[in-house]
Amino acid sequence: MVWLIVAGLIAVTLLTFVMTIAQLDLYRRYWFSVLRKDCQREVPPLPESLPRVTIQLPIYNESPVVNRLLEAASRIDYPHDLLQIQVLDDSTDDCSKILVEKVAEIQQREPSLNIQYRHRIDRTGYKAGNLDEGTTWATGEFIAIFDADFVPKPDYLQQTIRYFQSEDTAIVQSRWGHLNPESSIVTRVQQFFLDGHLSVEQRGRGDSDLFLIYNGSAGIWRKQVIVDCGGWMTTAAIEDVDMSYRAQLRGKKIVYLEDYTTPGELPDSMIALRLQLFRWWKGNLQIAIKYIRQVWQSDYPLIKKLHATTHLFGPLMSAVTFANIILAGAVPLIVTWYPETRYWLASTLLGVALIPVLFLVYGTGRIRFGEGSHWQKILGVIPLGSMLMVLHSGLSCQHTVSAFEAFFTKKNVWVVTPKGFSSTGSSQAKRRRVKIPWYFWLDALVIVYLIACGWIALMFQFYMIAALQGLWIGGFLWVLGGSLWEATKDQRAFSFSSAEKDHLENAAAELSPGSMESATLAS
Repeated sequence: MVWLIVAGLIAVTLLTFVMTIAQLDLYRRYWFSVLRKDCQREVPPLPESLPRVTIQLPIYNESPVVNRLLEAASRIDYPHDLLQIQVLDDSTDDCSKILVEKVAEIQQREPSLNIQYRHRIDRTGYKAGNLDEGTTWATGEFIAIFDADFVPKPDYLQQTIRYFQSEDTAIVQSRWGHLNPESSIVTRVQQFFLDGHLSVEQRGRGDSDLFLIYNGSAGIWRKQVIVDCGGWMTTAAIEDVDMSYRAQLRGKKIVYLEDYTTPGELPDSMIALRLQLFRWWKGNLQIAIKYIRQVWQSDYPLIKKLHATTHLFGPLMSAVTFANIILAGAVPLIVTWYPETRYWLASTLLGVALIPVLFLVYGTGRIRFGEGSHWQKILGVIPLGSMLMVLHSGLSCQHTVSAFEAFFTKKNVWVVTPKGFSSTGSSQAKRRRVKIPWYFWLDALVIVYLIACGWIALMFQFYMIAALQGLWIGGFLWVLGGSLWEATKDQRAFSFSSAEKDHLENAAAELSPGSMESATLAS
């Protein structure tokens, strides 16, 4: 048993070191691209004849932000005779009423704008099914997609459509900006993590001709690629990564624009963040299981296959972290009672190399795009990077559960991330009552275990391990405590009254027949 624990710790260290090398290589590739002038992508001119474009706005119960979304979409600078806006509504609450009224308002103000509203009663396939159905009646050669919490700029199509010069280009993805990065420590840590992903990881892969992904919003697709790939995969928890790999395995390319941003909203809620990340981690691993064989059977270079592997299976690093947290509790007893293991366990210090690499990778976004002086931005990396590691440890248990579900279950349940944290309005519109998932409660057991392990570490004078366990306890207290605090707050649930249903039906009937394929009310 002792040697099994030692072997487990060494295996954890080796896996961590492999990920460290992969991340360090992406960091090198990114800065090579940024610093070398001959690596800079030239901005192509707009095509002489602009193509038809469809804008898809998939929506589900997102009342606080939909007016803002539709207003921004209606102000995109593009010839109206070449533009179609699809409002794809899956809502089951008063969001549908708001959408119908807003669509009618835009039609009255912009009669030449082709904006169409469709409401599904059957949410088969969730977001993917909604997009897939919209694609069947999309008139555009290209399809731009914006989630409800994004605010596209007026020049979005002007800035992106110009990059479809090659028929091999499947999608142009803009970098996400952030509407509310200063709302709380939760949003600041998310910004820190996402900016590193959206700069080093996305551009590092894109400019090196490695596999990368469409981020699920603020991207514009060539419609024929979606059709050729068989449409959006309605059984996938994250349809964006699934479509990205299907397209690239067919030889298509993703163009990533780091210098052009489309702002979106960050969840200012621990529950919302946890639900979102659970779906992302589980979905990414499902895609890994589905496509890893095709990746290695392809004719792509070895380095491209290796990076695809670390990318697809990257979420397993959370399970690796959790295994390290659990196994480390036994180290003081093992070293004390079995001193011959000391030298083997010393090799686990190799895993510490990941820490400075994480600061480099995820700190790059803040250094390049953050506000303040150069030194302020560099010094700001230290507290944010530290908070990211604490949060990562606190989320490791739930991510381990997501990994088990990815490998051993096929059922997916779509839980939309609550939105409206950056919009004007009462705070009660920001959070809705959400049933606490069962795996949240596992954090309490881990906290009790870590407290016991910390006490043992102090007794045997393993102060470094005790300090680490203190940080891990802080991480689990943060994610569990924050979740329970939000869950017990007085929250307002939105519902449809019979009067609102009648109002929605009347408003839908008033929409001009030529502007709406169908408008169906939920019963």
